[in-house]
Order: sequence, then C-alpha cells, then structure tokens
Amino acid sequence: QHATSCGFCIFNNVAIGAKHALTKHSKKIQRVAIVDIDVHHGNGTEEIVKQKFCDPDSIFFASIHLYDSTSHLENGKKNSFEFYPGSGKFSDTAKNVLNIPITPLWKKPRRSKRGISALSTSTNPDFETYSEDNMGASGFRKQVTETLVPALKGFKPDIILISAGFDTGKDDIGCCKWEAGASCSGMDLQPEDYEWTTVQINDIAKSCGALVVSVLEGGYGKYTRVGKKVSISRESFASNVCAHIHGLTL
Repeated sequence: QHATSCGFCIFNNVAIGAKHALTKHSKKIQRVAIVDIDVHHGNGTEEIVKQKFCDPDSIFFASIHLYDSTSHLENGKKNSFEFYPGSGKFSDTAKNVLNIPITPLWKKPRRSKRGISALSTSTNPDFETYSEDNMGASGFRKQVTETLVPALKGFKPDIILISAGFDTGKDDIGCCKWEAGASCSGMDLQPEDYEWTTVQINDIAKSCGALVVSVLEGGYGKYTRVGKKVSISRESFASNVCAHIHGLTL
C-alpha cells in the first residue's frame, strides 16, 4: 500500500503477476481477474489495481473478507473494535473493484437464560442490521454464488489469479477476536468449503478458456492447549490447503 507498511508483504505477488501477464503475454492475455479469499480485505491489491492499471477493462479485483468496524457500550464505557485493516466495505465499480464484506460470527447475539445477553439493541447499534445470511460458511457460499460468480463471469477473464488465504478457516488465529481471555472465531470455513469455492472459480475459468494461478496468502493454524502448554496446530490449515488444491484439479 502506498507509503504505508501494514505488516504483511513487501511485494504484492498477485499484482506483479497480473502486470506481468498483461505486458509480457499480451497476445494471449488481455483481461486479468484477481480473486482474494483471504479473511482480511485485500487493501494493498485494491490500491495497486486502482493506481497502476490504466485500463479498468483489463483488470478485475474481488475481495471477500470479514468486515467489522463498530463502537458499542461495554460496562458503561464506549468500546471501539476494528477488524484489520478496517477497509473493504464499499466497491468501486468504475475501477472494476468488487468488495464483499462478510459479517463476523462474533456479531451474532449471544443468548442466555434471560434471552439476548452481551449484544443487545441498547449496547450494540448494529444489532438490528446483522444478518445470519451474511455470516459463516453459509453466508460465504451465498456471497460467492450471488455476487462473486456473476461478476467474474461477466468480466470473462483470460487468467484468474487467486489470492488463496486460509485464515477464514474455523478457529484460525487470523480470524479470531479475543474477548475476556478467550478467542471468538469470525469465520468457520471447513475443507469442503474451500474445495467448493475453488470449483466455482475453476468452472468459470473453464467456461472462459482461462488459466488459473493460485498464490498462498494467509493461514496460520489454531491454538491448542495441553495442560498449561499452548501451541499452534496446523492440521486444519493443511487440510484446507489440500482441499483447495483438490478443487483446482476437478
């Protein structure tokens, strides 16, 4: 991102790949689509697409990610929270940028014997606007089917570059929020969700005669505890990656 270090990558691999494809292979590739499925908004890629690609008709960028930027009352005090990087709420159709924000699972009202507890209309201004249709794996699939797929089909790419982030996996460190010493997972994708999503993208590529390149982005594993020892297990991360790769072969 221009003049700002966000703590992730120095070089944006998919943006460089898109530029290379358009300049070095221009006879075969005139339209490049970048699909970012990392749990965080692809803010750096979006900025590069807007600033460095002169012809919007040659580039399409879609990012499906968690979005949460709220303020609410907690124990009588105002508490603000922003899921990193706090951007990606709006699209820019003029620049062929499609942002698909997903509501985190921690926004779902928690219920107790007395009814709705921690989140209520008096403490959370977003309570009335939250929708389970836009949460979790079911919400993710719904947005892929109803928003991403039609837009990608309409663009008719010659190549699709996937920013394949696996931090949308259930309980992955990358999609967790810490509350009262415990983690709350914002997404809950399983291997079958990654395979399904990959197949949707791959099917569009086949229909357009497009190439597909997948580039690893986020994905960290989840915390496990044995007694007092805390470690990071990467079994679920590995399973999600394998499911994605399998989806590319179908």
